[in-house]
Amino acid sequence: MATVIITDSSSDLTIEEARNLGVHMLLMRISFGHTEYIDKQTIDNEQFYQMLQTSSDLPHTAQISPAQFLDTYQMYPQDDIIVLPISSRLSGTYQSAGVAKQMSGRENIYVVDSMTTIAGLALLVEQACALRDAGVPAAQAAQQLQQLAQRVRIYADIGTLKYLVKGGRLPKVAGIAGEALGIKPLISVKNGIINSIGKARGIAAASQLVRKKVEEQEQMDLSLPGSFAYTASPENVPALRALFPEFAGAPERMIGSVVGTHIGPGAAAIAFFAK
Repeated sequence: MATVIITDSSSDLTIEEARNLGVHMLLMRISFGHTEYIDKQTIDNEQFYQMLQTSSDLPHTAQISPAQFLDTYQMYPQDDIIVLPISSRLSGTYQSAGVAKQMSGRENIYVVDSMTTIAGLALLVEQACALRDAGVPAAQAAQQLQQLAQRVRIYADIGTLKYLVKGGRLPKVAGIAGEALGIKPLISVKNGIINSIGKARGIAAASQLVRKKVEEQEQMDLSLPGSFAYTASPENVPALRALFPEFAGAPERMIGSVVGTHIGPGAAAIAFFAK
């Protein structure tokens, strides 16, 4: 009996990467006005950011439905299944996966709350693949992954306040002032919770503050991999990468439409496991 790993496209794996890893990736949907697109299939990341920057309104993203999960489970009737969706605190997709499990009546489906998204979720999916390939039984692997999920960290500087203002998370006056001053808000994602951890003026200062906050708040587990991520363009990543020589060879991932909707272009992030 094989173990099937299912995730969603907020992981920002490319379709080719998911295929090469042997992962079934469910694609989220995004709407600009009345036009709906399928993430990574009918709209790519570059097209998304072009449209985001010219649209007067924020697009809307849709979680994966229980019916979509149930249809996917039914594709693997003889296999154990591990599901790694976006954090339950960021989307209803996790709940959809659990509802679909109940509907299926199966006990060999293990829905793990990833407590993360984007590059952090990709790291967790890769660990799931390593456990699968090592022959670890699905139930045991799911327990290990849930423990690992509590240790995934994302630290990021957000390139613009514009989309936080559009989404109603900041007053318009604050957004305009921040843009004029080149202020970059900093956030972390731990246990599925987005935390505001500071702000800095300019790319270099923001990257340095990210490093400082990581050193103050975390002990990085260097026995496990890390990853960098960005929205729209990779220009901001080198400044951040230079301050984390521990992850010199770590890959970079472009943050797609699911999370990009809320943070806009110009963000740079690092994802890793804490001890």
